[in-house]
Amino acid sequence: MQITKKLTVVEHELPAYWASYLINGDASGIEGKDQYEADKFPAEHNLPSPVSCEPAGIGRFNGLMCDLETFTFLV
Repeated sequence: MQITKKLTVVEHELPAYWASYLINGDASGIEGKDQYEADKFPAEHNLPSPVSCEPAGIGRFNGLMCDLETFTFLV
């Protein structure tokens, strides 16, 4: 018997400076409140680590202007 599970692609536009931390676990470029926010977002949305990210332009996240990336999660 073969069990097949389908993965769903979920995308979120998040701050670009979170990329190295979320994808590689490299916290050298993020600290304090930013690291807390980067940990909190996937936990609140029940997401695993993202599998990739692509530039999305400049926009707002939590009311602040920043470079954004479209992060792709497989759920």
